[in-house]
Amino acid sequence: MKNRTEGSLRFLIADPDQTRRGRIMAHAPAGAAIEAASLSEAFDLAESQRPDAIALCADITGDAGLDMFLHLVDALSISFVVYGDRARDRTPERLRKSISFISFAATDDPERILDGFLDAPGHLPASDRPPRERAARPVASGVHAPSLVVLGASTGGVSALETVLTAFAANCPPTLVVQHIRAGFVDGMIKRLDARCLPRVVPADDGLRLQAGHVYVAHDPDRHLVVQPGEPARCRLKAQAPRHGHRPSVDALFESVAGRPGVAAALLTGMGADGADGLARIQSGGGLTIAQNEETCVVYGMPRVAVERGAADHVLPLDRIAAALFGGSMSRGPGTVFSREMVR
Repeated sequence: MKNRTEGSLRFLIADPDQTRRGRIMAHAPAGAAIEAASLSEAFDLAESQRPDAIALCADITGDAGLDMFLHLVDALSISFVVYGDRARDRTPERLRKSISFISFAATDDPERILDGFLDAPGHLPASDRPPRERAARPVASGVHAPSLVVLGASTGGVSALETVLTAFAANCPPTLVVQHIRAGFVDGMIKRLDARCLPRVVPADDGLRLQAGHVYVAHDPDRHLVVQPGEPARCRLKAQAPRHGHRPSVDALFESVAGRPGVAAALLTGMGADGADGLARIQSGGGLTIAQNEETCVVYGMPRVAVERGAADHVLPLDRIAAALFGGSMSRGPGTVFSREMVR
């Protein structure tokens, strides 16, 4: 095996074959590799642990969600290769130009596989890449700009949130976010978003007064993030039971702002149903509600439940959600007609 500096490269091996995955992992430097058995598991680990490089077995390149996985890889500046027998031929043709390939037989020496992976073109650790610029042209608020924005997401949400929030202006309305993420990784997500967004992105600490130009992210795994009733609006952290298996919960946040004037909410990609009830409550209370559409979701779970319940005024592709949050009417009084834009 070629010499490599310990700790200089952390990579993710995504392979459904446990035996083959184990052979590769056994020859990796100690602590350098993490493993996933499916594309969805790889997505979660790529978001939460931010490896420098990812090797994806060709066996799962046909799985749904590969396009969004590649979008995440690009958003996080992670090096990426597909490996396996006839790796290029088994990858969808429309994606081949953006991927490096390593071909080998199942019986090949795992050391050769690792060396081939590390020698593949484009493997510059993410820390050595120039940072991507902030959004150059943030969306402008419409006549009926919201006074408060709430966002909820789960699987695939880190990159989705980055897409939405990098389109926010520096003086955006107070924005609160719940992202389902493994404990211990939320602080890194907050720092990354703060470095790439025009508004300040900060942990949602208990008692913080909500201010324009700030995005408040739930970060305490033992307490739900809610907005205190009345004025001035403040973050409150509540030690209550998990909702839909999650704490913090999107439903807890959304329900706490239902009925407030000028609320706009978006429910983004994610597994399960967290946020659907809360989105319906916001809609009933006069707020603007948006769900991400199926085509741009990594997992069309939470938004799907909301759409099926009629809780979404707009169903939009990810890159149009920020503009819609700042361009829709915030009143649902008598005679008001909301569009239900179903982009499928």
